Amino acid sequence: NDGAVHVMGGWMPNGTIMNTNYAGFIPSEQNLSVPYFSQNDLPWGPTEYDHSIKLGFSNQTMDRWGCAVTSAAMVLRFHNISQLADGTTIDPGSLNNWLKNNNGYLTGKGSAGSYSYFNWPIIGKLTKQLFDERKANVKLMHKRAYPNTPNILDEDLKKFPDILGVNNSQTSSHFVVAKGKSNNTYPINDPEWNYPTLASFNNNYAQVDRYIPSNTNLSYLVAVVNPDVELLITNPQNSKTGKHFNNGQIQEFSTIDNASYSLQPPINNQQESLGTGVNEFLLPEPENGKYEIKLSSRKSGFYEINIISFENDGDNTLNKIRGIISSNNDETIGVDYSQDQTSEIKRSVSAQDLINDLNELKNLALIRNNGIYNSLLTKGVLFQAFGSVNKKISLNILNAMLNEIKAQRGKGITEDVYQILIYDINYIKNHL
Repeated sequence: NDGAVHVMGGWMPNGTIMNTNYAGFIPSEQNLSVPYFSQNDLPWGPTEYDHSIKLGFSNQTMDRWGCAVTSAAMVLRFHNISQLADGTTIDPGSLNNWLKNNNGYLTGKGSAGSYSYFNWPIIGKLTKQLFDERKANVKLMHKRAYPNTPNILDEDLKKFPDILGVNNSQTSSHFVVAKGKSNNTYPINDPEWNYPTLASFNNNYAQVDRYIPSNTNLSYLVAVVNPDVELLITNPQNSKTGKHFNNGQIQEFSTIDNASYSLQPPINNQQESLGTGVNEFLLPEPENGKYEIKLSSRKSGFYEINIISFENDGDNTLNKIRGIISSNNDETIGVDYSQDQTSEIKRSVSAQDLINDLNELKNLALIRNNGIYNSLLTKGVLFQAFGSVNKKISLNILNAMLNEIKAQRGKGITEDVYQILIYDINYIKNHL
């Protein structure tokens, strides 16, 4: 038993009252009964959204940015998922707190500023946890649909609500819950302005985020990065999805089944934006095997990529990698993905990569002290010369670099520079 009630071909969670027509579907003039939450209400409205204070956003509160998490809370409550594992009632505030502590927000920064990303598939992990605790009758699996597939939305709304990305003159990026179809528009639950239908957003939507009742596996691969860096993902069968800068031209690929790659703009409220947005790669139910993520950019800059791998039971591992990229030096990250155990994710680094990073850090004024730069660069060049000749000498050089970087941390070297160089040197040490 999957915990659902099946009525004349339609689906509804236990306890939800729905009127159906002869085919088991909701007539066009009726709506799903989706509980309403406002992101502005007390007590959560004035509380911190995500880790906004740490990220340096000027307005940090749920009432500014909580449209996606508030929409997710409404979807959960529609499915009669009303309590967290500790018994706390699910509402926008409690869900925001749970997301903060469970990889529910992916954050990072780059040369243009910081980003905060709502990690859509993590809701599946939550529902699996609550299902196992007998606090939910169904697990929800995330899948993304795009606006060129309106039939998907219409079919979903006969059974369960979807979250729509929308915009109008008040916002360039906002999220609402679609709960039915009526004449030429869609009734919605709008967490910010409480608009009743999609007509207030010009009857358009940019994307559809679906939480599908499912007892299948919750495996997923997600990667997000600063919007000035493009991602090109190659799967074990050599299919590709994403974008790549090559000799000043951008190449686009879309051959990995079920994958999506898009620019996700920042949530926007009355001409104020939550950071920079991200370039986003989503792949539900990835096949096991080796993936390559290639990063490229038109310009030199600092980046931070979040890669999160979900196993089939929803367990997940977050890998956050910081680096420097330039127009003539791509970065490559390898992913050995498994649905059944922790995936291995590594950015490969050579001696030349280490030298390139030092030079880019200096060119971008992230290393401002010439003495530190010259000292580290000299050691890097020495290592490159001796790296394949004498392992003992090579290790001594790398350890000397590590000691210097640690001694200068927070003084002549910023935390971002420290994290990049520590990663580079430790990777090289581990692969001698």
